[in-house]
Amino acid sequence: CSDGEKALPISQYFVRLMQRFITAMKAPTAEGILYDLDFRLRPSGNAGPLATEANSFFSYQRKEAWVWEAQALTRARTVYGDGDLCEKINAELAEILTAVKDRHNVPEEVQKMRALFDQEKGTDDPWRVKSVRGGLLDLEFMAQWYRLTQFDTVDGHLSTRQTLERFEPEIAEKLIKAYDRLSNVLHLGRIALGEAINREEIPKGLASVMCNRLEVPSMQACEALLIETQAEVKSLFEKLIT
Repeated sequence: CSDGEKALPISQYFVRLMQRFITAMKAPTAEGILYDLDFRLRPSGNAGPLATEANSFFSYQRKEAWVWEAQALTRARTVYGDGDLCEKINAELAEILTAVKDRHNVPEEVQKMRALFDQEKGTDDPWRVKSVRGGLLDLEFMAQWYRLTQFDTVDGHLSTRQTLERFEPEIAEKLIKAYDRLSNVLHLGRIALGEAINREEIPKGLASVMCNRLEVPSMQACEALLIETQAEVKSLFEKLIT
């Protein structure tokens, strides 16, 4: 039980704690909602518990979780808590992720998920660097596939870029260069415009910064470079995830 003025069962305490956390994260500000949290993809759906006991979570991930859930789990990490508990959770996550390939055909499932995303939200606009084929989503899926199929162990949480660095050197160099290039475009658009870039309405100042960051002389050259980069990433995706 909790040790406050009114004792609560531990499960109830953490549910209430999460409710307060969600309220704080969704607080309206002068710039809009702080973070728009979406809980629909939890195992038990939008109506499921906000906090769950660790062993129940680990059991679900080991026995019932789909590959796309494991893909999402590659990004999981502890951010706060008792040191011993965090170590235990990180060790469990590493074991769960390493064992996914023993229960699933990971390449096939990753391909299916990418195709489903393309069907629902696909685009051929090279400036939509997140979702276009050969864009950042493909790079993230490649990192997730690599983590789930090629790692026997992992030392701590790895970002997408850190995972790409572990590919074969020649491939890693291409993937990292593409990741940095596409990330620059994404971040500049979000910082300057608050949204994805519309190639028909790029302010001159942003265009200048974009060309400087990508080391090209014009926006036409910038778009050509994006198309070339995305074609190379798409080709590597299709070559590697088979």
